[in-house]
Amino acid sequence: MRLHLDYNTQDYKPPGKVDRSVRSARILNFRTKDYSFLRFYTNIADLIIRSYGHHNLDPLLPLHRLELLQIHAAPRVNDWSQLSELPRLVLVQMTIAPGNWLYGKHQVVTSFAPLAQCHRLQTLVLQGYVPRDGNLLALAQLPRLRYLSIDDVFPMSQLARFAAMQPDVTCSLLNPYRLFDRRCKKCNAGLYALNGADAETRRPLCPVCNEARLRRHLDKWRNCQKTRN
Repeated sequence: MRLHLDYNTQDYKPPGKVDRSVRSARILNFRTKDYSFLRFYTNIADLIIRSYGHHNLDPLLPLHRLELLQIHAAPRVNDWSQLSELPRLVLVQMTIAPGNWLYGKHQVVTSFAPLAQCHRLQTLVLQGYVPRDGNLLALAQLPRLRYLSIDDVFPMSQLARFAAMQPDVTCSLLNPYRLFDRRCKKCNAGLYALNGADAETRRPLCPVCNEARLRRHLDKWRNCQKTRN
């Protein structure tokens, strides 16, 4: 059974006791800042929330069976420590408001480290978020991680080390460079964008006309992979 609450929901009242029949929930632009009603749905395994108005993630703590979590826009939340207490999580998607993300704005959270305690995680999407401690490598400890999506705000040293520690993870940033959606005006070759917030240039480079710069970047990437600290 699925719980569905949205902007037009006006007559919702929480049940008087735990309802174990609800396994899925969609809470989409529901006009509330109080999510304590989630404690009545302890069997939820699949939860999507759009426009989360609470100031922390404490209301999620009773959801011990939660496996799939998507929260799109939680502007008041800056600490994800509660996620470390949801051990069954397989997929987590945390995104900021699309308008902010598309214009390069970011929301700062204390750390990504709590997610490293979710050892079953296979898919992790963190769009628009930056950890205050700057630590991406905490996520490289996840034993089952297979897909990662993050913003290009981390230094090359962390991206290269992550790629060395988790060679089977699919992520466009865990390579020295990625194909750009334009072609060189001189030779028509496909352009490449360098990965790493501290890369030599943010401009896309041509593998023919800028071969030396791409090779220099690749050498730096490989050196970072050899560095343990």
